[in-house]
Amino acid sequence: MYKSFNIKHFRGLSDLTIEPIAEINLIAGANNVGKTAVLEALWMHNAPNVPDTALRVNRFRGLESIDPERLFYELFSNFDTDSQIEFSTQGDWGDNPRLLRLHLGDRVISEVPIRGVAEGPDYGGGASDSRESRREIVLESTDETGEVSISSGYYVATQIGPGVVQEGFRSERKSMGRRAQGVFLGARQPGGQQEAVKRLSGMIEKRRDQEVVDILRHIDPRIQHLSILTRSDVPTIFADLGGPQLFPVALLGDGTLRLLSIVLAVADSDGGMVLVDEIENGLYYQVMEQVWKAIGELAIASGVQLFATTHSEECLRAAHRAFSKTDEYQFRFHRLDRVNGETRAVTYDQEMLETAIQSGLEAR
Repeated sequence: MYKSFNIKHFRGLSDLTIEPIAEINLIAGANNVGKTAVLEALWMHNAPNVPDTALRVNRFRGLESIDPERLFYELFSNFDTDSQIEFSTQGDWGDNPRLLRLHLGDRVISEVPIRGVAEGPDYGGGASDSRESRREIVLESTDETGEVSISSGYYVATQIGPGVVQEGFRSERKSMGRRAQGVFLGARQPGGQQEAVKRLSGMIEKRRDQEVVDILRHIDPRIQHLSILTRSDVPTIFADLGGPQLFPVALLGDGTLRLLSIVLAVADSDGGMVLVDEIENGLYYQVMEQVWKAIGELAIASGVQLFATTHSEECLRAAHRAFSKTDEYQFRFHRLDRVNGETRAVTYDQEMLETAIQSGLEAR
């Protein structure tokens, strides 16, 4: 479990340290101060031999395409691709940090570009049916024992038919010891339906699906049971609302879908990490305290470290009230502010946050 986290040269963050980190963490601040970037950095650090995370964090932002000439330049602070991104954390594994460095490296390519591709830059390529970027993103991971592992990924395009080119990303991963699972839930989507089906199946198999139902009832008290049925060869989650027919959960509203995806991610990530961008999305303010209590209890019981961002002052206040009623206050609020052009973090414990709220602290 992470105790502190440092980010260098990533997105709009040149050098940011967040500490101390608790089991449950809420991050807030003004727009464009770097809240989502902190979650992305944590997620990438937790998967230090998976170059695909570089591609996926961009897709969370709506950046679907890969520019071979400016490979992943969006990840680097001030778009300086000659610099090196660095993530470092201290944790409960001992005194030594876990470190991940990312940089762009040059690849040696001897092949020729594919035939039939429109006129454009020469990126290199495979014999006569593929081309590859001349640069690659390199992930250099150093674990707490000092062992170094290097993985990389690069752009590739393959001609699959006359005038038809398929673009993608190819990874070369270094095998490492298993890391606890990390799940990222972006602000723009409530969570993939098939991923939710898979996770709920696991909960049903463990006879823990009633835990999910009990939490969802904070939003919709009608929900009595969840089932997985196949419609048109597609497994789909249905809810029993007490009526004559089961109801597709996709029709129950954004708040229910959002909470379902969070609960399933936490329940499926024993000993791991769950990252939720704009956790308040779709949730009615009057249920937030109960939701925080339920999610917090589930996360702590599962050994899951939760990081979330918010723009909502009521979300912050509700979290503080919920965790203030527990035997141990396992919650920290991290406020990000831009000072002289640099993002800085101030971390509030229970006493500090109580005083700040009484003084009119804003979350945004």
